[in-house]
Amino acid sequence: MESEQSSQPKKSRRVWKQHDEDALLSILEEATCIVGYLDKLFLIETNLQLYIL
Repeated sequence: MESEQSSQPKKSRRVWKQHDEDALLSILEEATCIVGYLDKLFLIETNLQLYIL
């Protein structure tokens, strides 16, 4: 009976760990998109500055 109780939190931790990994992956994907947009904006700004000069 004691072993059943000790295995219960491990299962719960495993579920939360998977949930946390999924959330972190989602954040990483969004951050990658944001970095891509910032890179494009930087190129546009650079081109505008060259055009103005």
